[in-house]
Amino acid sequence: MYSFEIEVWFRDVDSFGHVNNAAICSYLETARFKYFKEKFGSFKATFVLARAEIDYLAPLFLGEIVTVNMWVGKIGNTSWEFVYEIKEKETNRLAVKAKTIQVWYDLKQNKKMPIPEDVRKVFEVDLKS
Repeated sequence: MYSFEIEVWFRDVDSFGHVNNAAICSYLETARFKYFKEKFGSFKATFVLARAEIDYLAPLFLGEIVTVNMWVGKIGNTSWEFVYEIKEKETNRLAVKAKTIQVWYDLKQNKKMPIPEDVRKVFEVDLKS
């Protein structure tokens, strides 16, 4: 499992005073970026986001520290699933559950490609059912 903490900033909240749904998408994107940077030393992966499913379970507020947990849920031939939980750190309150499907993609040929074997091996280590 990959985890990181982030503080809720003013830019993340909406007029209701809680974290906006777009900021949650940004937290998920940050998790994917940090994961690839940590696991592979850079973010040179060529994949596209094919699907995002987000369940908002509780609000998050300005100044709170949140923990974003992410792991590999499934691995296919050309795609894989990341699963996420976002929790408020102090109380461990579960605020968000999410899943995204990524597809390995060749930008030059404009088509999906099999996940490279070295990437697959890293995903298999992080696979959680």
